[in-house]
Amino acid sequence: MKDLKLIFISGWGTDCSIFKNISKALKMQSIYIEWWNCLSDNKDSNALYLELESSDDPVVIVGWSLGGIIALSEAIKYQKKISGLFLISTTSRMIEDEDYCGVNKNVIKAMIHKLNRNPAETLKDFFSLCVDNTYNPISSLLRAAIKIEKEYLLSGLLYLKNTDIRNELEKIKLPARIIHGRKDRVISIKNGIYLSERLTRSEITILQEEEHLFFLKAPSLLIDEISDFINKI
Repeated sequence: MKDLKLIFISGWGTDCSIFKNISKALKMQSIYIEWWNCLSDNKDSNALYLELESSDDPVVIVGWSLGGIIALSEAIKYQKKISGLFLISTTSRMIEDEDYCGVNKNVIKAMIHKLNRNPAETLKDFFSLCVDNTYNPISSLLRAAIKIEKEYLLSGLLYLKNTDIRNELEKIKLPARIIHGRKDRVISIKNGIYLSERLTRSEITILQEEEHLFFLKAPSLLIDEISDFINKI
């Protein structure tokens, strides 16, 4: 496998522990960056920018959900530092807009309201949408999630509500692999297809039976896809 550095970015409600089994199996140099450390527009406090700026090795960013949106946003600004994007269950805009598929903005508003009152219940509801009924890692996900500061969780929801990078996707000329479950109930498969149609060097893998956080149940699917992508770039 090529000598690349993988940067893993987690998604809302999770930390990078969701990737540990994946990176161990790949046996590559791996950096883990939590999504809440990447939201700042200030370069000096944006962990992803600082990592890219200091790295001498070719970098592939692996982002799940919110982490994938962050990967796209940084790729628009700092392409020269990145060799490829691996985007898992990702969208370029979370909120629906005219003929664009997304979630109603009131869903995010309701999550923000509920998060202020009951963070644990809000996170539990979210995780119930991320996995199918035959696989139930919610208790372990929740144990990690409740350690995330509420301030970070709120800032992540605001980021999802306000971010729209659709008009900038064609600026990204990097190789990209998009992997998306057709049964994703958080981010529609239509959003993954939308990305694949606008990222000029992308290819998409659609998993017919998988949901938003499929790789906890089926890590080999992700391991094989990342390995294949790296060997092709």
